[in-house]
Order: sequence, then C-alpha cells, then structure tokens
Amino acid sequence: MSIMNISTVVISSIGVVSAVFTSVMNILLFRNYKKEKDDILIFYCRFAVDFLVSFLYTFYFLSAIFYSLFTEDLFEYHSFIIYIGLSCSNLKATRSIMNLSNSIERVMAVYAPIFLHKRHHIFSPFPILAIAASFGLTEPIVLFGFCRYDFDFPKTCAAFGCAVNECFSTYWNTHKLIILGFIFSFTILVCLKLFMMNRAKESRQLSRANRLAIIDAAIIFCSDFLPIVARKYVVFSSQIVGPNGAVLQCVGLAIESFLFYRAISRKSSVQTSDSTIQMFHKTRKFVIRINIMNISAVVVSSIGVVSAVFTSGMNIFLFRNYKKEKDDILIFYCRFVVDFLVSFLYTFYFLFAIFYSLFTENLFEYHSFIIYIGLSCSNLKATRSIMNLSNSLERVMAVYAPIFFHNHKHIFSPFPILAIAASFGLTEPIVLFGFCNYDSIFPKTCAGFGCA
Repeated sequence: MSIMNISTVVISSIGVVSAVFTSVMNILLFRNYKKEKDDILIFYCRFAVDFLVSFLYTFYFLSAIFYSLFTEDLFEYHSFIIYIGLSCSNLKATRSIMNLSNSIERVMAVYAPIFLHKRHHIFSPFPILAIAASFGLTEPIVLFGFCRYDFDFPKTCAAFGCAVNECFSTYWNTHKLIILGFIFSFTILVCLKLFMMNRAKESRQLSRANRLAIIDAAIIFCSDFLPIVARKYVVFSSQIVGPNGAVLQCVGLAIESFLFYRAISRKSSVQTSDSTIQMFHKTRKFVIRINIMNISAVVVSSIGVVSAVFTSGMNIFLFRNYKKEKDDILIFYCRFVVDFLVSFLYTFYFLFAIFYSLFTENLFEYHSFIIYIGLSCSNLKATRSIMNLSNSLERVMAVYAPIFFHNHKHIFSPFPILAIAASFGLTEPIVLFGFCNYDSIFPKTCAGFGCA
C-alpha cells in the first residue's frame, strides 16, 4: 500500500468518526427544540442541514477508504466519488447561505433591533432555507453545464477535490471566499457593537442567538476559510493526502455541534465582558472535569468505531466473492455473517461509550443500555468462538484423516454448527441474570461492558 493510500485511509477515518459524532450531536440538539424559541429557529433548520451533511460525509469518507484499499476491484464505481462528493458540496453551499443569513440577522438585531422586531418575517427560516437550497443546486449546473465536466480524473484519485476540473474548483473557491468574507465582516460588526454596549453598560446579556453566531463564525474561520487561503500558498493535493478539506470541515462541524449543544443546554443568560470571561472559566472547568478516564474512553472507542465500520464493510466485500461450489470454506462465509453482526453492534456500542463519557449527566438515565448492547456483542462473540473451534477441528481432521473426513464431511455441515454456536452464545444472558443474579448495579462512571 502506497503512502498516498495510507494517508487517505487515516484522514478519511478521522472524517468518519467526526461525521458520525456530528450526526448524533445534531439529533441531540433537536431534542432541545422548543417552538417558542423563534430567535434561534433558523439554527435548528441549520442543524437539519448539518445532519444531512455529516450523514453523507460518512459514506463519502467510507467510499474513499475502501477505494484507496481496493482500487482495482472498485475502479468500475470510481465515478461514485463525484456523485456523493457533489451532494455533500451542494449541502455545504446551502449551509453557507444559511450562515450568511444568520450573520445578517444578527447585525440587524444589534444595530437596528426595532426595525428587526417589526419586520422579523424577513428572516423567516423556511424562505431562507428554500433560497439556500436553490443556491446549492446551482453547483451541478456549473459543474456539468458551464464547466463541461466529463468524468476524466486520475485512477488514484479518491476525493472530490482531485476529481473535479479546474473550472469548478475556481468557482467553488471564489464563491466560498466571497460568502465567508461577508460572514466575518458581519460577525466583526456584531462583536464591535456588543463590546461598545458592554462598555456603555447598555446591556448585561449576550443572547443565545448572538453566542451561537459568534461560535459559528469562529469555527467557519478555522475549518473553512483558513484551509482555502492556505491552499494558495501550500499545495495540499487531494490525490496524495486524501479528502483533507472535507475532513477539516467535518471536524469543524463536530466541534461546533458540541459547543452548540453546551450553549443551548444551558439557560439563556448572562454575558458581558465580565460574564464572557466567566463563561470562559466555566468552559475551562468543564474541560478539566473531563478526566483522563473519559478522554481515554473517547479515544479508544473512536478507534473502535473506525475498526467496526471497516470490518462491516470488509465482510460485505467478502460476500461478493461467495461461490456456492466452494463448500470447503462455506463455514467461513457463515462466520463472515457473524462478524458483520458483531462489528455492526460494536459500532453502536463504541458510539454510546463515547457519548456517555462526554455527557454522563445527560445520559445517565440510559446507563443500562451499555449492558444490553454489550451483552448482545458478547453473545455473538461467544457464537463466533464456537465456530472458530469447529473450524480448527475440521482442519485437524482434513490434515490428519483426510479420507475419513471426506467420507463424513456432513459432520461439519455449517448450519448445524451455526445453530449449536448460537445456542451456546444465548447461554450468556442465562448465566448473567440467572446463575450470577446480576442486578444492573455498576459505577456511574463506567462506560464499558467489562466494568458493568
């Protein structure tokens, strides 16, 4: 495997974790939705777009990983990177227009609050969402119409950035820089006004809408604006490094969704210059409270998520090679089914461990979930161990007694073995709740089946 492939796999794996994290965080943000909070309704519309972006990014990064690993086998699906990458780009363009409208609305709120109050319908979220979506849908027209894209891109390219032509790249970078420039200008105006209001003691509060807009602008600056500017001076080839720009944006979305969750979960409050410093100290204390145990749980579980998703994908590819006449390895294909189920469950197990470690107080009522999903994984692992044992016995018979094995091969028929293995796996709940009298009492800080 070349350095190019390795870098694409590593970077895309970070993207997968960030995208899954962002998707779940936006679902949690929707749990806090209240209809009477019209001042941040546009942000909730944006959360829907963020969920769709991160959901698509998950498949985008996974396709980049698998294409990098199996370039020859997947070359016939090479154009898939264009379709899913363009869909992600469309949603990102939609999101940028929504961010711009948020910035304009915040400027109006601090510089002309009476005018905004009387004409608040101008910033109704659904027309803005429709306009933003329309703008996003112009990208396919530009790519295939004006830029006359013909799907001619290098075989080793596994990212949208190296797959599109120079015409579309220029258009994309130009409109992003223009929109981001306006967003930063409006955000600076908002910050200046708030600073002057604080100096004049005109206000003792920093509204949630202003706080979210400032957080949003800071994240966009770091994850969107700086990478575009950096590419003008340093060459980051997507063909060599992989989808680095998309990963940076996805990491930015993950951080932003986490900060938004913290901001919205707290009571609307409280901030001038003194209270802004107070908010900084509270945030710092919160970070300190995430102790070494939580950090290690998050890091280890993140590795687990990537490994589980990779294993699920690999077992799907293994099934593509299945041929009925290959009876000698049929038991292995049955094992691949079990491996797929194990890795699929492990994905949710590790994700829950990550979120429980980060939001222990919020998710404590669901603490017992770690038992149920962990026990299901353990059942399948026990099933797998019996299948491995039968494989070993079968190989010993094939090597030491090949004639006997050939005449009595039905003894090792995979489906009875699978039934016996599954029965053995199902004994674990009986042992846990029956013989061991388990009462679901375990430490609040426990985020793994082993300590539960």
